[in-house]
Amino acid sequence: MANIKDVAALAGVSVATVSRYYSAPEKVSKKNTAKVISAIAQLNYKPNLLARNFTQSRSYSILVVAPLVNPFLLDVIQGIQEIARTKGYTVLLADVLEAQNDDNKYYSMLDSRLVEGIIDFKVRVKGDKNPLAKIQNIVTLCDYAENSVAPIITVDDTKSAEKIVDYLISLGHRNIGCLTGLDFMHATHLRKLGYQNALQKAGITLSNKLIINGDFSVICGINAAKEFANMRPRPTAIFSMSDKMAIGIIQGLKAEGLRVPEDISVVGFDDIEFAQYCDPPLTTIRQPAKELGSNAMSLLCKLIDGKFDPETVLRPYFLPTELIVRGSAAAVK
Repeated sequence: MANIKDVAALAGVSVATVSRYYSAPEKVSKKNTAKVISAIAQLNYKPNLLARNFTQSRSYSILVVAPLVNPFLLDVIQGIQEIARTKGYTVLLADVLEAQNDDNKYYSMLDSRLVEGIIDFKVRVKGDKNPLAKIQNIVTLCDYAENSVAPIITVDDTKSAEKIVDYLISLGHRNIGCLTGLDFMHATHLRKLGYQNALQKAGITLSNKLIINGDFSVICGINAAKEFANMRPRPTAIFSMSDKMAIGIIQGLKAEGLRVPEDISVVGFDDIEFAQYCDPPLTTIRQPAKELGSNAMSLLCKLIDGKFDPETVLRPYFLPTELIVRGSAAAVK
């Protein structure tokens, strides 16, 4: 079985260079990186990462706490993993829907060094009773609150929601329904605010009767579609806070004998892969999924290495979104 000395000899580099390739690959030149990768492949070398971690008193693991039922997050997590791989970290996953009632179990993993950092899809705020929430090796992803105790990588949910509702209003819609997301997520309230802002700008009276609480699932969209279809007056357009729910709404409206967009326009949020293939293709807000993940992991590495500016690191970093116009929304009749 090959060892690290064999890899170094075949690659024509020092043992320290091979070791550095695993611990800090960004510090190895592209030329030497190519040599090491080639030697590893030829020798089928498998490093003893457990021994490395024990020797250095490090876990080389990070924990991602995310709502794993959301397909949009698969691309976000892929972005996290791509950076983690180059930095030598293993990514562990936990479901935020389970973690919300047992935060300490996951955050204590930092204190016990089982993980070196956490990327959390639920923001932690000042005044949190959890004493571990102030540990620095935490990055909040895809959620936002002004008094966060951790750095934030996200999009501007309020402006993005406002943008897509503005689009519906530009098509002549004034009776616009809204299907919300999970109530414990800040993004839900921020997107609702964007929906309300757009209506107020256009002089449209807000009506809570047009708002249905959802949970980001397809079945929720299907069930909500029946409620929207039975409203009198019936909304001419529906803003869904996720593409999964929007796809469910489209299917549910068809089951009620209604056409999209001829009878009711439907728009979503996220631009998951299936959005462009549903019938009709979904008009939605595109979030830069992989970029969100890679930015969050890169920032977490800086926190772990202590290479960050304490004066600026807590300022939220908003990535841009894009309105994607397809066939699910049309001018009101």
